Amino acid sequence: MEGDGIGREVIPAATECIDHITGGSIEYVKYGASSERYIRESTLITENEMEELRKMDAILFGAIGDPRVKPGIMERGVILRLRRELGLFLNLRPARSLPFSKFDMNIAIARENTEEFYMGFGGKIDEGGSKFLHRSNAWSGELEVSGSSDDDLYFNLGVMSRKNLERFFRKALSFKQANEGKGVTVVDKANAVTGLYEIWREVAGEELAKAGIKPHFMYGDAVAYDLVMDPSKFGLIMASNLYGDILSDLCAGMIGGLGFAPSGSYGLGKVALFEPVHGSAPDIAGRGIANPIGAILSGAMMLDHLGMKEKGQALEEAVGLAVQDGVMTHDIGGSDGTKRVVASVVKHLP
Repeated sequence: MEGDGIGREVIPAATECIDHITGGSIEYVKYGASSERYIRESTLITENEMEELRKMDAILFGAIGDPRVKPGIMERGVILRLRRELGLFLNLRPARSLPFSKFDMNIAIARENTEEFYMGFGGKIDEGGSKFLHRSNAWSGELEVSGSSDDDLYFNLGVMSRKNLERFFRKALSFKQANEGKGVTVVDKANAVTGLYEIWREVAGEELAKAGIKPHFMYGDAVAYDLVMDPSKFGLIMASNLYGDILSDLCAGMIGGLGFAPSGSYGLGKVALFEPVHGSAPDIAGRGIANPIGAILSGAMMLDHLGMKEKGQALEEAVGLAVQDGVMTHDIGGSDGTKRVVASVVKHLP
């Protein structure tokens, strides 16, 4: 699913590298969910497409968003829907130093991917009261809010459920970063948002204790500070949806930029979704200068998920060697285009 903007450039770049390392053994099915289709047909993802996607082994996703479409429509209708309806409750975002990075770090952020403040449960409270509905494959609810005020009132409700948190922490502990000796940091803001993060801390403590791991609880603002001061002391960071979103972008900036950041979203089923962290970047789309490394590294994560761990590792190493050769795209002050990066990565593949 290439999506919008530079997604249509970086996903073909990633599949070219994947095909080289796998000998073309992966079969692709292309889906056209995009802002272009929405503008033309008012279609986001069809029910038939969702049924087919549920049967896939993996999804490689580009980017979504177009200035011609109101913010939130494509995000909620495509990527957030995929995460929610496919049950992809955990988003893993590695951040590893590159040869030019200013920080020495090898961090993975496990982000809860479906709950908290990203559920669309909220809005404006009309005079006299309003009703807000939420329905998903996890739970459904109805909230009625009433009140009067001389000012416009808006709200968003953050929701967490024990069942989802249990599976999130268990899944997060299954990744290799949980056992690399740097401990596990659990992020929240329990000193200010007590109602929500009480259950977060409770379940985290229970699940990590079962694994014989003592959690290191930290507030989100303190983690941001410590990451910039000394990222080398962090290994696996477990974070709620909001803090995972913020901290993973911070880590991407610390290694060189969003163009270098991959991610994978996982659930309990076989299908997982892999995507670069960056957006659709409409200002540079179509110019052949997009940085494809985040997409290529997302492809490496996909190969690992598909049982091709050695090939995924080889692809990741080839990216490192290409960067070591001095390949630099425009986003980090270089002049190399997308195709030049791909050629350099392929050169280092077995």
